Amino acid sequence: MLFNSLLFIPFIAIVFLAAMTLGQRARVLALIALSYVFYSIPYPPWLLLLIAVTVADFHLARWIDRSENPAMRRLAVVVSCALNLGLLAAYKYAGFLAETVNGVADAPVLPVYQPDLPLGISFFVFESLSYTVDVYRRQLKPAKSLADYALFISFFPHLIAGPIVRGRDFLAQIEKHAPFERRNTVSGMELIAVGFFKKLVVADNLAPHVDFAFANTWRLSGGALALAVVFFAIQIYCDFSGYTDIARGIARMLGFELGRNFRWPYLSQSISDFWRRWHISLSSWLRDYLYIPLGGNRHGVPVMLGAMLATWFLGGLWHGAAWHFVVWGLYHGALVGLGAVLYRATAGRAWDPLPAVVKVAITFVLVCIG
Repeated sequence: MLFNSLLFIPFIAIVFLAAMTLGQRARVLALIALSYVFYSIPYPPWLLLLIAVTVADFHLARWIDRSENPAMRRLAVVVSCALNLGLLAAYKYAGFLAETVNGVADAPVLPVYQPDLPLGISFFVFESLSYTVDVYRRQLKPAKSLADYALFISFFPHLIAGPIVRGRDFLAQIEKHAPFERRNTVSGMELIAVGFFKKLVVADNLAPHVDFAFANTWRLSGGALALAVVFFAIQIYCDFSGYTDIARGIARMLGFELGRNFRWPYLSQSISDFWRRWHISLSSWLRDYLYIPLGGNRHGVPVMLGAMLATWFLGGLWHGAAWHFVVWGLYHGALVGLGAVLYRATAGRAWDPLPAVVKVAITFVLVCIG
């Protein structure tokens, strides 16, 4: 179910009614049930996958927290990683891997199996995985109840398209959440209005022009195609950030705060700055759970560049199972790495002579090329 579908109107009316009339624990259960309805409408069997991940990681995290045996704790977190990443690989990457192997071998070596991709699997897998890892690192206590954990994973505003929420940020809000407080309600409605404007007025009206240009490249001039690329940059930003604004606004009205996912990214003055402003929940997740464990910037330039390219290789694959996503990820990783090397070599003075507007323009062009 999409926020801009007609079916969402009666759904959100029921959600708001339940939030206004039920007590705290009953409200949590109602939000879980309604979130499951929200998720299962396109294809009900997907709900079984969501519930399986929820139950498994809830109990694995409790096992990790109770155990004082380092080997058993490592085993539990490895099982969680294998479960989550295995599901993601099976549904999202199995067909891509088989097609790649068959293409290299120029023969049908592997059967191509490509099931329908469950909605939001890339998001809830990362959320559940980060939870067990945080419990393993002793940075988070396990959820107090299965219901609390189920609400964290399934809460419908962020379930389909993020932002990627972390247990340490969401679980603590459950006990004290208070729906429809005046200030949060007003600011939440403002976010929803801005989100729908971005999505329905800007993104959806640019989409036909962008689609036409990309489907008819041989008929258009270079200037027209360059303009289409700029339009696409605006379209994808307004579509994605608009959806996030709506999600944050609905959650805020219900008494929950979801993290900001975009912060004027096209005003960034470098590619590194861009990734601190664009899809913030993903870029920070990749930093904390991939880049830093791979060595980060603590062990010299070669290790830093290797960790950066590996992170962006996987970040590209997260966006889609195709080689152009891999190339896109490596492109951004190379730009971020080059910026980091220049920053180290010049003690941060490499870009000082350039006016801010020039740095913004260069960054925007590089992003558009990507």
